[in-house]
Amino acid sequence: MSIQKKFLKDKDICKVTFLVTSKKVEKVEVFGSFNNWKGIRLKKRPFGVFKKNLKLPMDQSFEFKYRIDGTLWVNDREADDYINNEFGGKNCVLTTFEV
Repeated sequence: MSIQKKFLKDKDICKVTFLVTSKKVEKVEVFGSFNNWKGIRLKKRPFGVFKKNLKLPMDQSFEFKYRIDGTLWVNDREADDYINNEFGGKNCVLTTFEV
């Protein structure tokens, strides 16, 4: 799992790419505060790569989590931070602050 960020200064937008690689997985979704926790399906590419690009506003923080094959909730090891959630676990934190 990984997250890539590209800052588009002329539009005050951060293009975020979510990547998950696994040949054993059929479906990956990302849920987050950036869209009221509605699932967004990552597109399956060759060689077990799942990918989704989102354009998010700059200078904000968002919580998110992946759901694998409809049942398994997982965090991204490349998240900017982690925060406790209401279910006794942790959510990933993604920031769009340019460093």
